[in-house]
Amino acid sequence: MREELSGFHGMPAAQIEVLGWPQMDVYQQAGTCIARDAFLQDRLGLSPERRLVVLGAYTQRLAPYEAEVAQHIAAQARAGAYGLPVTLLVRPHPRDFQWAARFGALHAPPEVIVEPPDWGDLAHLANLMAHADVVLNSASTIMLDAVAFDTPVINLAWGAAQVPNPWEAPARMYEWDHLRAVVETGGTRLVQSTEALDQALLAYLHDPSIDAPGRARIRAEQLEPFDGRASERLVNWLQRTIQNPAQAGAPFFYPWSQP
Repeated sequence: MREELSGFHGMPAAQIEVLGWPQMDVYQQAGTCIARDAFLQDRLGLSPERRLVVLGAYTQRLAPYEAEVAQHIAAQARAGAYGLPVTLLVRPHPRDFQWAARFGALHAPPEVIVEPPDWGDLAHLANLMAHADVVLNSASTIMLDAVAFDTPVINLAWGAAQVPNPWEAPARMYEWDHLRAVVETGGTRLVQSTEALDQALLAYLHDPSIDAPGRARIRAEQLEPFDGRASERLVNWLQRTIQNPAQAGAPFFYPWSQP
């Protein structure tokens, strides 16, 4: 992140202090995540023997194909195609106001659970990411939430034919600098068809250690410092800056905002 601020925006390196991601502090706090069996049984009403696949969905505009992906996985799960009892949990995007029309009819536990959109229950999100066996997404930052718990990630990279605006196709999004840096670690699987999706799901469901070194690299490059103290560092920095503004250095203006 320091390199990107300097390289892309010209921010002086001396004025950058790496604090971590405050939202993820809760992931490191004791008591946030309960035992897997308890989470599946008490929170989701599932047998602990089931494998949990979480689809961190996008909005209709950016990923209209995700409903079909969910239907495919549901059909495969019911047919026993993955060789294990699988539950697909669909977590709609918080700003998906069409989620009920897109996914509501799929809700049929134990094979498919569709949760209503949620803005702020980070403890529930943490448990989903910690206890999921695989997390699916379409170029979403939820991939980092999953990797924080070393959970395997499959990136849906459907092409231009599957979205209204070709420039917003996930296959193109993974070429963007910040997403390419994640993909190039080898810590996730990029799939462009249901056949490739099934192959990746089978691999991860039967051996979650696959691609673990790549996920470790993602954590090192994208999440560190990841120790639950990012908020503390942010508050300390603000206090120091208020007490001694000079130590923060000269104000920095983006080139297009200079007077």
